[in-house]
Amino acid sequence: MTVKKESLLGIDIMNDERVDFKPSIDFLKKSQKCKLAYDELIQYQNVVIGKEVYLVWLEKFYHLKESLNLQAFNYIGFYKFFWLYNRIEELKNYLQSDDFTKEALREFQTIEKNNEQKLLKWLVKYEKIGETLVMLLYLFEDTDIEKLEENAFFKVDGLKIKTLDFKCLAKFRFLFDNHYWNMLEKYTTFTKEDIIRHMNENNEMSNYITSLSYHLDKRDIKSF
Repeated sequence: MTVKKESLLGIDIMNDERVDFKPSIDFLKKSQKCKLAYDELIQYQNVVIGKEVYLVWLEKFYHLKESLNLQAFNYIGFYKFFWLYNRIEELKNYLQSDDFTKEALREFQTIEKNNEQKLLKWLVKYEKIGETLVMLLYLFEDTDIEKLEENAFFKVDGLKIKTLDFKCLAKFRFLFDNHYWNMLEKYTTFTKEDIIRHMNENNEMSNYITSLSYHLDKRDIKSF
């Protein structure tokens, strides 16, 4: 007879959910502040919000977030606020590159279609911005970049974030990717065996696997 084993479900118990947990006055005050801060932003979950809302919220509760630490993830009284703050702060970090991406898009329009030298110059110039925005694509993974403006919002932890604020960032990242990886494949100085070895060893050279500027340098392509 075959006995089927039931799947075991793990249950995470936060520190402040334990029977023997005795909250201090400071803990109670801070957890209440976290709840009020969380509620202040999450109240907008049924409407589309732009940066004029959540950037102000980030600034308002910056010191509260800084007063916590990674241990906040172990307390339900802090967790929801701490997690939401970090997720929204990611959006702020992306938006800090907005002016650079607008400049990059303007410059790209001046590049002749078949001028590879100028394309390489453009890719190297904005390589760091491309790296900064590498995770941005996950916000738009189900979105056709050509129809970006038709999607009024994308969701972050239940909040509807206005897409328009990220229009240039998204367009730059898609455009950058369309050319960067092709040029990297063309000019890489690593063999497939080199790449596998460096990745397995996790050595210093692994940092250069996806660096177009490094491989152009190694090939002494410095005309720009």
